Amino acid sequence: MSQLYQQRLAKLKRELSIEVTKRKKKKKKFTPNQQIMIDFINNVTKNATFYIKDMKIILRKGHSGAGFQHILEKHYCNECPGKITLSDILNMDLIIQRGLKLNSVGVTNPDNIVINYKNRDKEHNIILKSEKENELVVSFYSIN
Repeated sequence: MSQLYQQRLAKLKRELSIEVTKRKKKKKKFTPNQQIMIDFINNVTKNATFYIKDMKIILRKGHSGAGFQHILEKHYCNECPGKITLSDILNMDLIIQRGLKLNSVGVTNPDNIVINYKNRDKEHNIILKSEKENELVVSFYSIN
């Protein structure tokens, strides 16, 4: 496990802890899918599994080239290309639900499903790679 991943995961956990405290004070709960992601980040579960649009979407730890480790190492920092935030990570399910599937523009591997979501000044792509029928794994980044 890389030192960069450990550092970014620790930073993410600190930010998450602050967010949990804020929400407790406001008596505002996390959605079920946000709780799935929180459990994954805190290593309560081995992966984050969502059921969206008749698909089983799985986020695994992975490695530097793919999965959650790749997302944190490559996209979770202020200066990173494709920067994402804690809020983006917690709301990944909404991006999948509300985004549009791209047919060819922005799709480098035709075997993958690319979902693009634009909201105000933010734009994100989620890459879903099929493992089995209706079972997909995730990569995720923003478009600057």
